Amino acid sequence: MFRARCQTPWYFCGHDLGWGAVCQAVDVIVIPGCEHQGIIREPHVQKLTKALQSALDAASAPHRDAELAAASSPAG
Repeated sequence: MFRARCQTPWYFCGHDLGWGAVCQAVDVIVIPGCEHQGIIREPHVQKLTKALQSALDAASAPHRDAELAAASSPAG
């Protein structure tokens, strides 16, 4: 989950913004900026883009490793 470093004081829902109540594990990635609108605007959107790409790469790594292992094993 991506969230802004600072939140509106009257809307604070905890570090995971309440997602911990519905998910077993929530990875929280804090992006500089204030509120949702702040992290999707320059200059903070650059950090959001890099963090999102890193998360996507990490999530696909196990699948990519399994595909490489299957492709390199002899058919039989």
